[in-house]
Amino acid sequence: MIKEKKFLFAFLALFLAFTVVGCGKSLEQKAAEKYIEARSGGNVDIKDDGFSIKDEQGNEFSLQQGKELPEGWPSKVPYYKKGGIDQSSVMSLPGGKTFSVVILTDDSIEDIADYYKDEFEKENFNKNLEMNSDGSSLLGFEDDDLSVSIGISSDSGQQEITQTIVEKTKE
Repeated sequence: MIKEKKFLFAFLALFLAFTVVGCGKSLEQKAAEKYIEARSGGNVDIKDDGFSIKDEQGNEFSLQQGKELPEGWPSKVPYYKKGGIDQSSVMSLPGGKTFSVVILTDDSIEDIADYYKDEFEKENFNKNLEMNSDGSSLLGFEDDDLSVSIGISSDSGQQEITQTIVEKTKE
């Protein structure tokens, strides 16, 4: 439990450092890395486009700002290619990995939801959730290995898609 709290503290401190410091490997970033490593016992790496934290047990979290899917994104999981990836992350824990992307697009919520329903059906995923309200939609899909949630919301004329994949724990 103490290790989990240290890992969470390191993540929060690094997220704050990344958002305050900005891009580039500056003296402030190096100082932030050393400070967080000393407090958490983990290994911290701040990069131009994000950061990663790895603790002594091999748990790892990384966040990257940019236009790419996170490393290791399962190839069978579709994502909305008509939008631009705003940020992505991957977290590796003993139980598996969690991937997340935020995609921005001008397309309608209905068009986005229809795309995901069609694509996940082609990949033999089961739809286990569909909720729609004024200005937002939530979809859920799963197969034997993965659980995927997709939140679509409207903000200032653009739609924001938050897609999260969780690897199911093998028993």
